[in-house]
Amino acid sequence: MGLNHDLISLAFASAGLNFFVLGLIANPKSQQHRLLMLATVTSHYLLSFYWVTPTYALFTYLHGVQLFFSFLRLTDFLYLNGGDRKLQGQEQPTPSLSFLDRIKWGVKYSISIRWIGWEMESKAALLPRRTWNSRQKFLFYQFIWAITYGIMLDIALLPITFRPSVSGDPTKTASYPLIWRYMIIGVTPPIACLGLQITYSICSILLVLFDLSNPNEWPPLFGPLKESYTIRRLWGRTWHQFFRVDGTKALLNHAQYFTDGFLKLKNRKLKNLVQLFTVFFLSGLIHEAGDYAVHRRWNGSSMCYFLVQAAGIALEDLLGIPRAIGGKEASSQKRWVGYIWTYGWSFLTAPLFVDPALFFVVREGTSYFSPILGISKGEWFPDLGVLRQGSIR
Repeated sequence: MGLNHDLISLAFASAGLNFFVLGLIANPKSQQHRLLMLATVTSHYLLSFYWVTPTYALFTYLHGVQLFFSFLRLTDFLYLNGGDRKLQGQEQPTPSLSFLDRIKWGVKYSISIRWIGWEMESKAALLPRRTWNSRQKFLFYQFIWAITYGIMLDIALLPITFRPSVSGDPTKTASYPLIWRYMIIGVTPPIACLGLQITYSICSILLVLFDLSNPNEWPPLFGPLKESYTIRRLWGRTWHQFFRVDGTKALLNHAQYFTDGFLKLKNRKLKNLVQLFTVFFLSGLIHEAGDYAVHRRWNGSSMCYFLVQAAGIALEDLLGIPRAIGGKEASSQKRWVGYIWTYGWSFLTAPLFVDPALFFVVREGTSYFSPILGISKGEWFPDLGVLRQGSIR
């Protein structure tokens, strides 16, 4: 039984960040020192993961995701990159910096979301972004956008507060009437996007406010929908801009080590295929950690979902869909074929990702702050656990 005390969980999360920063700035050169640092951080993460969890479902999910992802980032740093990562304009190698400068470097590294301002910043992966000359103006705009995203999220959640009639298992999307099935699956991506947007805006406000980041390090989070005419582009250009360089690079480094260092594959096509599935496998593990933190059981649904996405990318490459559609100069007719393919695949596979969340909503129930229902009906904290069997006849 986990301790559901938010203050204890916050203390553990803060300690975890401290351990992570220490693992970065210690720059252990010997294998024994690296192993000791990894064992220390891993022990703390396991204790935090299995013993201490936040009270609220969203925080619990993010807690599990953050722990496992931090573990992958640390193993990437300690074993796959040798700690040789520098800020733009940094002349000295990181190990040669003073202890105080290494602390600043470690904090900057630990909170870096997009690798902006680092030598490994990828210009190609980032969307065009606005240049901010005023910190106050940036904070004002981000505050307004955070409120706007909150209102949009409230609107997106409104359909879920209705009470459909369910004939079968209410934790499975397949049990709902067809229109409700479409609705539940349809609102899930906007809800996820808006939740990430709110988190992104709040993080940008806090980090810029406390001078830990600058406004120009916060480009757009998501890419345009028009770019998602293949499954690969959906994940690489439209959706996966969050941790676009950081996350995918850390996962790709593990995948490359698996194919080059462990399997020692020589065939380029086979190597790319194995790396594709390895990256999505690790992404599945990250989300499975969040699912486990909430449900306290491994169900494998998120893992299946991400592996199916990798299979979709492999299938479209095999069928030559990206080549048939073309690149930036592709006609609108060809792109529409791509949109149908991409979102048809996404819709068919969505229940693998949606059902675990639906299970928690139905069985446990979870409330959220709703200004719209609060003003209209006086329900400021409606319970989403209303999708119950036979609630409307």
